[in-house]
This record gives sequence, structure tokens and C-alpha cells, in this order.
Amino acid sequence: PVYPCLSLHTCSCTYTYCVEEPTMNIRTATTADLMNMQHCNLLCLPENYQMKYYLYHGLSWPQLSYVAEDECGKIVGYVLAKMEEDPDEPPHGHITSLAVKRSHRRLGLAQKLMDQASRAMVESFKAEYVSLHVRMSNRAALYLYKNTLKFVISDIEKKYYADGEDAYAMKRDLKFIAKQIEQERKRRKLKAIEAPDETWHEETGAEGGDGDDRKDQVPKCSAKSGKDRRDKAAAEAKKAEQERMSSRWLQAVELQVNSPMQGFEEDDKHSGSQEEEYGIDDQMEETEKDPLSVLADHSEDIQGRSSEQELSITDTD
Repeated sequence: PVYPCLSLHTCSCTYTYCVEEPTMNIRTATTADLMNMQHCNLLCLPENYQMKYYLYHGLSWPQLSYVAEDECGKIVGYVLAKMEEDPDEPPHGHITSLAVKRSHRRLGLAQKLMDQASRAMVESFKAEYVSLHVRMSNRAALYLYKNTLKFVISDIEKKYYADGEDAYAMKRDLKFIAKQIEQERKRRKLKAIEAPDETWHEETGAEGGDGDDRKDQVPKCSAKSGKDRRDKAAAEAKKAEQERMSSRWLQAVELQVNSPMQGFEEDDKHSGSQEEEYGIDDQMEETEKDPLSVLADHSEDIQGRSSEQELSITDTD
């Protein structure tokens, strides 16, 4: 987008323009994008396909086709790719169609779309190379394929296109992408092992001293010692969790056993005057008693108390 802004000149009719670079997004194509991909193809290329051909690619190799969309979500480019099914040759892919709208060219979208599709071929199907066909008169596409993407011409196919024009058959080796993917995996694996475990040299005294003394200290990574520390910490955490859960269970059992006793003790405190009237002696012996036996004694006392109250009521009547 272009935004006019006032310049520092005194003339009121003078303007400068601040041109912002558009934000683009490249993602895997879905079935909802097929209509827009076909529309982009009709605008950009003379070779057009029916919708069933797009569906064939999307259903057979959904991870190989990509679209480029602008900041508004409008599709401005696409790449349609597939895998060749030739048992006599090593696994390889083929670029069926590549197009970018004229309004969004010279932004590197075609190169990014091709790189994404080529990488997906290697990751999903272990493709060794990718092939395509291009018109001999399409100089812009030839420059992109030969100079930027490092395609090489492998053959010339006579009258390949419907209008009778010849085509270059080109190939691109993808072994370097396989090496890049393997190196990235190794780096991620090494980083996952070493990143959380940095131990200081013992001779530097990293655990003590001021902050200024630590500036010259160099971290030393030890994968084995770090793994031992993680295992030890996990075991300690598991043990602490077990102890915490067992203590909770014990507290719950104690509450269930002692709650009847606490209720009887509160009743005894509030009924001190009635103890002399009914002759109830609730003083427990100093020796330890079984909680269940104590509970049985209190229940008998309560039953006796209720029966005496019923007798007194009948006498008064």
C-alpha cells in the first residue's frame, strides 16, 4: 500500500510517498483454496486445467501444494505439485503448475513456493530430484529456474504444449535439502540435550563470590551429569508427592475417627450441671484406650441418658 505524507518543502503541492512492503503468508493449500488457485491460473497461464485435476492433486498429495496469500487473505500465487509414479526411477516429484499474479511479482514468492514444495517432497516421500516443463519462449521462468533455483535442462520435448510449442524438460537435485534437514534434526537434538544442563567449572567457584567474579566464568556442558540430575530431581519430586498424598490420607482417617469424640466432648462441656443430676461420670482414665471402645462407651451413656429422661417425663405426668 502507498501512503501519502507531507514533506518538509514549503510548497503545499509537493508530496512524498512511503511505500510499505506487503506482508505475505505461504501455507499448505487446502480444498477450500482450489477455486482461487484455478482463478489465479486462468489469469496468469495459457495452460489451464479442469477442477477435477486440482482435486486429483489435492487428494493424492495434499502436503505438496502451497499457496501465497496477502495480508487480506487473498491468494496471489500457488504451486501445484505431485509425485511421479515410475518404478524404474528413484522417487522424484514434478511441478505441475506455478503461477504468481502480476501485481505481486518480483517479491520472491515463486522461489519460496518452489522451495516449500521441494522440501515437502523430501520430508514426506524422500524425493531425490524434482522435474518440470517450461516453454522455450518463457525467458522469465527460464531465468528463475536456471539461475535462482539451479534447475538444469535434461531434454527438449517437441510440441509438448497444445499450441505446438516445444518445452524444456528440467531437473533439480534435492539431495542438498535432505542434508539440510538432517543437519537441522541433529542441531535440535543436540540443543535439547545440552541447553538445560550448563554446569560451571569447579575451579572457578561459580557457586560463590560476587557478580563481578562470575563474568570470567565459562559454562561447561555435561550431558551425562545433567541427565543424572534430572533423574534425581524427578525421583525426589515423586517421593515428595507420595508423602504429601499419604499425609492427606492419614489426616482424613484421623478426622473420621476423632470427629465422634469431639462431638461428645462438646456435649459434656455444655451439660456440666446435668452430670450431677443423672450421675454420669465421663472422666476417662489416664491410660490410653481404643477409639472404637471409647465410642461404644459414649453411645451406651447417651442411650442411658435418653431412657432416664423418658422415665422422668412419665413420672411428672
